[in-house]
Amino acid sequence: MTYVMFDIGGTKTRVGFSEDLKTLDKVKKFNTPVKFKEGMEKIIKLVDESTKEVTGIAGGIRGRLEEDRSGLAREKYLKDWAGKSIVDALKKYKCEVFLENDAAIAGVGEAVFGAGKDMEIVAYLTVSTGVGGAKIENGEVDLSAAGFEPGKQILDIDRTVLGDELEPTLENLVSGTAVGERFNCKAYEIPQSDLLWNELADYLAQGLRNTILYWSP
Repeated sequence: MTYVMFDIGGTKTRVGFSEDLKTLDKVKKFNTPVKFKEGMEKIIKLVDESTKEVTGIAGGIRGRLEEDRSGLAREKYLKDWAGKSIVDALKKYKCEVFLENDAAIAGVGEAVFGAGKDMEIVAYLTVSTGVGGAKIENGEVDLSAAGFEPGKQILDIDRTVLGDELEPTLENLVSGTAVGERFNCKAYEIPQSDLLWNELADYLAQGLRNTILYWSP
């Protein structure tokens, strides 16, 4: 029995395999293609090269999912992936395919095995290509009408930082993509000694404070 796990992020995609649902091995990583077809072909190629039998598939992807959890409903960074079914693209394996928002899956992992272990309510946020997160209750993703988007909360209310061109959101203030676009370089290229990091930390702290207030973890 081989279970396939994947994580499709705005920048990187990872595919891993497990024989016992306890340990993960043979993790492969590649840059996430902007085209849906190319991305799914790469995932399928890795699966076919790694195993001859697939018992089940589960994965996460950034962004808001379709109501039936088959693929992305709409997406800022992976625009060509929106409206296309990841579940259907993997139907050749004739097994169940579970798809969830990537931050929600990471939140469950943190709540069950990590810093939130034994806590009833966990608020999880991640800062990467964008800013995502989820509310986890009793080890499961909490109910919602359309997923969780803590990165879309408004922080720059008077637009003194982002101006009038960008949505004044937490994501557009601190995400890797947003910082790169604002300063015309990769975020990791900015020296840690730069005072900009204190400014970004303050924006993130305000977003976390808001999240604590409305999710009450």
